[in-house]
Amino acid sequence: VSSVLYFNIARSGSGGAIFNNQGTLTLRDCTVQNNMANKAGGGIANGGTPTDYVILGGSVTITNSMFANNMAQSYGGGFHNAYEGTATITNSTFAYNLAGRGGGAIYNGVYSGDDAGSSVQVNNSTITANVAAQPGGGIYNAEGSTVTLSNSVVAFNTSGDCAADDAVMTNWDGSTNLDSDGTCPDSAPMTGLDEQPGRNGGPTFTYALLDGSSATNAGDPTLCPSTDQRGAVRSAPCDIGAFEYGAELPGD
Repeated sequence: VSSVLYFNIARSGSGGAIFNNQGTLTLRDCTVQNNMANKAGGGIANGGTPTDYVILGGSVTITNSMFANNMAQSYGGGFHNAYEGTATITNSTFAYNLAGRGGGAIYNGVYSGDDAGSSVQVNNSTITANVAAQPGGGIYNAEGSTVTLSNSVVAFNTSGDCAADDAVMTNWDGSTNLDSDGTCPDSAPMTGLDEQPGRNGGPTFTYALLDGSSATNAGDPTLCPSTDQRGAVRSAPCDIGAFEYGAELPGD
């Protein structure tokens, strides 16, 4: 809680800052920045690359956190979820993460298709300005795994905002999302997002919404968290993404 994971390196494996093998990991109000992995999960790997011992993804919960400038030589620049791992990401921002292969911000599953099935749920989060050398600069979902994406912005990422092994994305679910290239299921065009993250209140950097943004009051009210990434109280219907436009900050 309220921690900064900064400039860590996994020189021969996965999980630049944290590698979770069958454990339970909870991050709240954290910044995961400038970490690097020689394999998968530049910021965090929930499960990783199998060797001669058992590696299974555990359970990861990420709330009100920022993943920025993390790099993986292979998959999942910010976060890699694999080997039956489960992850829930809420009110969080992924920006400027880099993958040498797929999933600049988030890679879910195993590229070889031998995963028994991993799942990641992303709600009211902002995923922007991430880069991947292969498809899925924002989010990539591998065969046999499931992504649930709701009330989220996945926009302006290099190599496409969303991608999957399955071209028709039958293992994607969710609603009321915004992207910039039409690659994310159940999405509309994103407009009115600040070009840079900033200190907009709260413990972590966020991307502010601009006047007239397509994200304003556009979220599914049945899925809206009570506060945004900064801890500001959301209105109903909430805004799409991690930032609530015009919301009152704690202590104001």
